[in-house]
Amino acid sequence: MFGFYPKHCGTVPLETDRLILRPLTLDDCEAIHRNWGADTTVYEYMTTPVMPQPEDVELFLRRKLQAYKSELTYYWGIFPKDVGECVGMVTVTEVGKYSLTGNLAYALGQPWWGKGYAKEASEAVLRLMFDTVGLRLMYGCHFVGNDRSGATLRSLGMCFTGRSQTPISHHGKMRFFDSYELSRKDYVTRIR
Repeated sequence: MFGFYPKHCGTVPLETDRLILRPLTLDDCEAIHRNWGADTTVYEYMTTPVMPQPEDVELFLRRKLQAYKSELTYYWGIFPKDVGECVGMVTVTEVGKYSLTGNLAYALGQPWWGKGYAKEASEAVLRLMFDTVGLRLMYGCHFVGNDRSGATLRSLGMCFTGRSQTPISHHGKMRFFDSYELSRKDYVTRIR
């Protein structure tokens, strides 16, 4: 059983049947740019800006390399074993040293949509966050209109907790978002 505080470990490599999840390196720059980083369709519902130039991806990676020095950084590249290069990412944000909650987010390049990779990667991350780190609650949200993301969150066992009461400005549009959550107790009961 876990103590009162989480046991943070940072972005440790993870593996599933079809995927390798690992910290990003500068060597991943070209694949990230080609597979998802410069795709405005992928970024339509993401809260971070698209990276139209390879230099944008390099700057992003240099920032990640600095962030990886913290055990509170959880940001993995998604590498399908049959592809061998980065096709997306999965992350846990809003994590504090003493916080027992985290926000799950993910993105994949369009050719890898609908293959179950977001769910598979997220399951591995949830397992780490609940079983190893000791978080008590994971949550996720998606902008209204991003139905695939909502389906993924529900498939992970997350329960819908509500829609934002006011829209927020996102890439020049006013958007509402839907929120979901999964407690460690429900994870143990439903997922395992």
